[in-house]
Amino acid sequence: MNTSLRMRELCHSETGRQPDGDADPHYIAWLERKRPFRAEEIAGSWLLKLGEHCGGYIAHLAPDGTLTECDVFAPQKTWPGSWKILDEGVLEVYVPSGNEQTGPILCTLSAVASQEGALHAGAETTTEGTGIIELFKVIHLGKSVSLPAMGNGQKKS
Repeated sequence: MNTSLRMRELCHSETGRQPDGDADPHYIAWLERKRPFRAEEIAGSWLLKLGEHCGGYIAHLAPDGTLTECDVFAPQKTWPGSWKILDEGVLEVYVPSGNEQTGPILCTLSAVASQEGALHAGAETTTEGTGIIELFKVIHLGKSVSLPAMGNGQKKS
């Protein structure tokens, strides 16, 4: 997906309105409220990904570019993946998925950072080639979150 299309889809994810193009005043105003993600803020931190249809996931983004993701409601289900920051500051998270009908597929979540706060916009595509399959809200939880089910922190009795 090219950068312009990716950014317009992320605008749609956050605002619910599809921009008419790069010159759309709504899109320009949205871009002015964004900033690039930085690797140093993301490396070693946790994200909460909330999708429109598939529910929620928690991901730990390791400093080496790998990640572990789990289902919010079934944390024993985990998936390995990877992440990187693209040149324009968009965070991309890659997680293998699939089932008996689809076979193996790769899910790619692209997220753009808000200038204020920890709530960001995300859009997911897959290697199935059907374009954007789901819009996400991405919440940056930071590095100091303790999630015992993910092997981070101590469970309190």
